[in-house]
Amino acid sequence: MDTIQAQRAKGQTVVVGCAHFATEKRRYTILGVPGYRNASNTLIQADIAVLVISARKGEFETGFDRYGQTREHALLARTLGVKKVVIAINKMDDPTVNWSEERYNTIRRDVSGWLTKEGVFPLKDVEWVPISGFDGSNVLDKVTPNVCPWFSGLPLLHMLDSLQLLAGLDTAPLRIPVFDKYKESEKLVILGKVESGVIKSGDTIAISPGGCLFTVFHIENDFGLLAKANPGENVRLIVKDLEQESVWSGAILCHPQNPPITTCDFVAQIKVLGLPLFCAGFH
Repeated sequence: MDTIQAQRAKGQTVVVGCAHFATEKRRYTILGVPGYRNASNTLIQADIAVLVISARKGEFETGFDRYGQTREHALLARTLGVKKVVIAINKMDDPTVNWSEERYNTIRRDVSGWLTKEGVFPLKDVEWVPISGFDGSNVLDKVTPNVCPWFSGLPLLHMLDSLQLLAGLDTAPLRIPVFDKYKESEKLVILGKVESGVIKSGDTIAISPGGCLFTVFHIENDFGLLAKANPGENVRLIVKDLEQESVWSGAILCHPQNPPITTCDFVAQIKVLGLPLFCAGFH
């Protein structure tokens, strides 16, 4: 993700990045989130979070401090609805680490203990993998035994392919929250993510709330045209004969025969980060 030379030179991500690739099993959109406060809003689009933790001595300890970015990003991922997390322990090739099993186990023990104690992620939803982002070891191809004889698991990309997600959501009612919209060549383009259900070209779709109907002319993603889109897909819907003002960010797209329930209030749990006190009257 760090294609900017300055980022690679500093050894850290400073700009939110987006990239796309596909394996034989899945299509992926990577959202590269920097390790600083307020940069993690893009996590709301994600099904899996890959939490990258530096194994370099001093860097892990700083990030895992009480108000460090490692804890903050794990909490944000959970709060924004991410169900599974892969913890990639990076910079294992650093001279202060040198693919040390002891260092890997220490980081895994400390982070696991915190995840369990705070109830952030159950350990059954957490996977672990040591990597070197600098030379690509254990990212696509398994790290060689002469470098790391103690790790027997899958490399990062194969691990992502093996994760079971979104089971049963393709038969659930269609729900696509709208991210954005724009006009292009006299057609309206609606951006959203298929959270559940399946959408096909030619489908009649309703906008909720409001009930305005339109027909899907084309479905696109970053790989090209799609005949249909399944749960987890980030899509662009090409629409004819719909005014731009008829759809807005936050609206829900659905099939007209199965709309979502509309309400004026709801019960929520609010997680507050970085504040020692939060009560009525707080400013």
